[in-house]
Amino acid sequence: MGPLALLLALCLTGCSGDEPKTDAAPTTDTATAVDECPTDSIATWDAFVRPWLTTWCTPCHSAAIQEEWRLGAPVGVDFDTWEDVLAWQEVIVAVAGDDESSMPPAGGVTPEERALLREWVSCGSPGPESVPDACEERIEIFGDRRVVSAADAEALCDEGNHLAGTLTIAGSVELSCLCGVDGGLEVSGDAPTEVLLPSLGTVGGLLSVLDSPQLTRLSLPKLESAGALDLRRNPALTELTLDRLTLVTGDVVVLESGLAGTLAPPRLATIGRSLLIEDNPQLVAFAPPRLETVGGSYEVRANTELVRLDFTNTLRVLGGDLRIEDNPALEGLVGFRYLGTLGGDIVFRDNASLTTIDGFNELVSLDGSLSVTGNTSLLELHGLHKISSTGGDVTVSNNPSLIRVDTLNQVQHIDGSVVIESNVLSTLPGFAVLESVDGDFSIQRNAGLTAINGLTSLVDVGGDMVVSDNDALMAMRLQVATVGGDLEITLNDALVAIDGGDTLREVGGLQVRSNPLLTTIDGLYGLTGVVGDAVLAENDSLASLPGLATLQTVEGSLELERNDALTNIHGLEQIRRIGRDLRILSNAALGDDTAWALVDVIGEDTVEGLIVIDDND
Repeated sequence: MGPLALLLALCLTGCSGDEPKTDAAPTTDTATAVDECPTDSIATWDAFVRPWLTTWCTPCHSAAIQEEWRLGAPVGVDFDTWEDVLAWQEVIVAVAGDDESSMPPAGGVTPEERALLREWVSCGSPGPESVPDACEERIEIFGDRRVVSAADAEALCDEGNHLAGTLTIAGSVELSCLCGVDGGLEVSGDAPTEVLLPSLGTVGGLLSVLDSPQLTRLSLPKLESAGALDLRRNPALTELTLDRLTLVTGDVVVLESGLAGTLAPPRLATIGRSLLIEDNPQLVAFAPPRLETVGGSYEVRANTELVRLDFTNTLRVLGGDLRIEDNPALEGLVGFRYLGTLGGDIVFRDNASLTTIDGFNELVSLDGSLSVTGNTSLLELHGLHKISSTGGDVTVSNNPSLIRVDTLNQVQHIDGSVVIESNVLSTLPGFAVLESVDGDFSIQRNAGLTAINGLTSLVDVGGDMVVSDNDALMAMRLQVATVGGDLEITLNDALVAIDGGDTLREVGGLQVRSNPLLTTIDGLYGLTGVVGDAVLAENDSLASLPGLATLQTVEGSLELERNDALTNIHGLEQIRRIGRDLRILSNAALGDDTAWALVDVIGEDTVEGLIVIDDND
């Protein structure tokens, strides 16, 4: 493939889509100059081209990125060095050099930056400046230092280039001599407006920039590693340069900064502990293109203008929680596709504009909980298709627009509870192979839910099983064998039938209450024991009880109250023990004589407590 054909392929694919295959050698021809070269041009390799490429191009066009992570960028088309760029500059200028350019595909490059790219070519594409490396020889400075002024900076540089202690900066300074700090580095106070550390390569301890209301610029272009990075309460900070930062062994915190647009540390690959991006009111996107490992939690929350989380598919290992919370402008999240390890919870909460969640294609287990709550615009929830178990709860609640869920299709065991509440779902999510839930299983206030028939493999629920206040629910099918807590089926205005497969054997308690259209409870057939109370009340259309024909013991009370259509209670004749009271009250069509006939059949001594039969006319 020749340069022109490759140029066309780049225009069509760029950093997304299918990758064109090529074995072409790069061209060394210089692109046609379209601008004059000013005598005072600032379009140099070090000042403009290299950092510009690092931001916009090398996240995909780099030899360090494996083929599957290049997002469509052709293999071999890399811009890591001046020699690489010189070889491909004709193509680069053609696809990125004017206002109609197709690169980068996400946009964001200003016309002024494109003009500087053309200007650099017009000036002969100058390379890196050949200057002596001031950091080649380590000259240690012992003890801690505080720098407030240019005089302090000059005095420090007179001693050496590598501080063995800690450094405190409390003023606007440029420390061009400093190559490393073994301890911590702190920038704080009202005085700093800009802090420039152009040669600093390592900070062994915490790098903190705290409570500096006037700080607008923090430049660390050569910093490669730090013990931790903590940027808090710097509301004027709009320019942050971290072009080479690769490793942070501790936490990374960006809190209440003035950073606007996209925060995209281009080489950051590893965060040893947690990541927190919180309450940055002008931040539009967080997009670290090479981040693979976060040892602790990954938290992005309360960023009022945040629209996108990009390059999440690069993440492979997450040791703690993933929490995306209270980002009102976040529109959709399709990502984390190659995340293989996650050590905590997944939480999506109160993201008002979020319409779609999808991803987590390679995750096979979830050590913590899944919580999708309070996302008022959420329409679709997908992904998590390989997970077989969770270590905590599964909660999908208070998403008033959620109509489609396709997730957790392979989950067999849930160590906590399942809560599906206050959504407009028409069907239940996943759970086709779910066998056991250690906690509660709650299905409540889902206005669009018409049927529950997908729980065909569910055998055991350790806590309560609650189906309540689902206005459109007409039918449900019980396949469960044991419910350790109460089985509650209440306040379902449209429910007509409780069906099942004769699998139910024991429940902690039984509540079938206030289902005005309920006519059939055959799904309870097979039930032999109730550990607590058994209550059937205010089911206005329920005429008979054949579904209870296998019931033998109720350790609590048995109550039949205000079931206006109940005409007979055949099916209760197998009862051998009621541990407390038998109460048959106010069933308008039953008759007290019919109720007393049941007592004659099972025997008064079967009831350990009171027998109260009244007002059954």
